Amino acid sequence: MTLRSLFVDCNSYFASVEQEVQPALRGRPLAVVPVAAETTCCIAASYEAKAFGIGTGTLVAEARLHAHGIYSVVALTAADAQALRRAWGSIEGAHGGPAARGMAAGGRRRAP
Repeated sequence: MTLRSLFVDCNSYFASVEQEVQPALRGRPLAVVPVAAETTCCIAASYEAKAFGIGTGTLVAEARLHAHGIYSVVALTAADAQALRRAWGSIEGAHGGPAARGMAAGGRRRAP
């Protein structure tokens, strides 16, 4: 049987990467954000944050009302990028060719 498509659910993926790299964040509500600002929204939330109703699109200011002490980190750190490359490498290996197109984060680079 030929693999024609592959759906990968990266639920809380970037938050989990940050918790792996920074053990002090494990077990704490965590939001991954595009920029360090109270006016932006969460682009990923840890399972601990989701328990407070925080998810993709939740404004940081609103997240702080629901989960006191929530920690936020800016997306696409070097660790995120490295983990994403490893994940895509695994997907390409399973698929037998280039990874699926359409995941914007795969090609984005963090500004210096």
